[in-house]
Amino acid sequence: MIPHLTGVRKGVVRIGTFSAKNHRAPAASARGRVRYTTRMHVDIYSDGSRLDLAGPVGWACEVVHQGRRWHESGVIASASLILAEAHGARCGVALALHHGATALDLFLDAQIVIDLIEGRHHHLLTDPALAACVAQIQAWRTSHALRLHKVKAHSGGCSGNSWVDGEARRVLNALRVRRG
Repeated sequence: MIPHLTGVRKGVVRIGTFSAKNHRAPAASARGRVRYTTRMHVDIYSDGSRLDLAGPVGWACEVVHQGRRWHESGVIASASLILAEAHGARCGVALALHHGATALDLFLDAQIVIDLIEGRHHHLLTDPALAACVAQIQAWRTSHALRLHKVKAHSGGCSGNSWVDGEARRVLNALRVRRG
């Protein structure tokens, strides 16, 4: 496993751990188009966290497929918790698609993000970054088998959600230690 910083962009830091053996390369078809040789179903867990009302927000996502796990996490310097939740979901879906997923189940504990993705509460999309996250996930839903699921927050009943919740807090605490 190789930890690495995947990018710093407009106050967003992404940290991930990937294993080269977990990456499945797509096969090329006769026409040169990329196709995947098998149907790959994944579960995606994502969450956002905030420690201070005026502070940064953390986000994390984890993709699980047959015992293999990929994850990313990071901090957004100045954003709402709703954006952190949506950003984690977007990064989770992007990570799953990068690894060749064809059937995706996205587990979220933020009902508002599910509602936004499903086209409800448009009046809340005043933040361009939030609108972009939601629009990207909506676009993926039209072209991929992507299902949304609501899980209970902080209950411990969903191990994937508990892990990403802890990871989102961990990146915020790590930032706090570096600043302190």
